[in-house]
Amino acid sequence: MNLTIKPLSCDHVTARGNIPAPEQCGDRVTIFNKMRERFEIQMQFAMKLENITIDSADSVLPFGSPCLSEYRQCCKHVPDLGIVNFSPKFNDSCASNFTAL
Repeated sequence: MNLTIKPLSCDHVTARGNIPAPEQCGDRVTIFNKMRERFEIQMQFAMKLENITIDSADSVLPFGSPCLSEYRQCCKHVPDLGIVNFSPKFNDSCASNFTAL
């Protein structure tokens, strides 16, 4: 068994009956990993991810942080700054937690 996971927008068929190439599918889907190394996908055979990004920046937060149980992005990576809070509206202390790791 081979399994392919891709955004639903890539699953449509064009007017000519062709399935579009991945670069024609638009934006990528992002999975926000908040489980650190406990995030795993077990497959017995082959799996292919298309146009999917796994963002593990939120994994820098310590267990029990309120953001880990919320359906929002907590932390993000900014070039030249490193890990910072995704939104100034919330004080998730991403930078200090990342430094503590």
